[in-house]
Amino acid sequence: MVHYVADADGTHAAVVVGKGFPGAVQRHRRQRQVRHALAQVWDRLPAGSYVVRALPGGAGYGDLVQSLESAVSRL
Repeated sequence: MVHYVADADGTHAAVVVGKGFPGAVQRHRRQRQVRHALAQVWDRLPAGSYVVRALPGGAGYGDLVQSLESAVSRL
C-alpha cells in the first residue's frame, strides 16, 4: 500500500511494517526488502512524500517489487 502527497521539496519516503508479521526478524527483513525495492524505482518517482505500508502475507520479494512498480505507475 502506497500513500502519496505531492511536495516540491524533493522525494521523501517512509516504510511502515506493522506487527502483523510473526516476529521482529520478519518485520525487519520485510522493511529492508521494501527499502531495496524503493531504491530500484526511486529515479522514476515524482517529487513528493511517500508512505509505503507493507501488509502481512506470503508474498515474496519479486511480488513485492511488482506491487511497488505497479503502484508507482499509477501515480
